[in-house]
Amino acid sequence: MFPSTDHVASVISQPPRTGAKSLTARLIVKL
Repeated sequence: MFPSTDHVASVISQPPRTGAKSLTARLIVKL
């Protein structure tokens, strides 16, 4: 269910271009 750590790292390292991606990244960090 949870994305791989590599995917999470890539998402966090990349600057959030859209609010959806930023929100998703924040939710993943909270989890």
